[in-house]
Amino acid sequence: MSKMSAIQSVHLKRIEHYVNLNLANPHLSPNTVAAACHISVRYLHKLFASLPYSFSEWVKMLRLKQANHILKSNSYVPLKKSLIGSAMVTKVTFLAFINSILVIHLKIRAARDNKVLLTLN
Repeated sequence: MSKMSAIQSVHLKRIEHYVNLNLANPHLSPNTVAAACHISVRYLHKLFASLPYSFSEWVKMLRLKQANHILKSNSYVPLKKSLIGSAMVTKVTFLAFINSILVIHLKIRAARDNKVLLTLN
């Protein structure tokens, strides 16, 4: 992998800023992010090619972390509400990540019940 240029770093910072502000938007996509950041979708994917994850994987990871945070910070938040809060509401996305979310949810609930300190990777 080659070193990232200063311009590429600036683009990635702009992408990161936009995604963090719009993470709850279920319509967040490479197209919307590229348009908002004034770059092509192809260039957006090229920027992520030098990273260990794709753009879509990164957004999913951020949403899972947000859902995890919602579950950890609210004692009695239904799973569906935590998914809506993290924009994971499409059927395809829900089905793809339901096992991960349920495992996190169950670990957090079990930890609360047993008063065990829980650390998630």
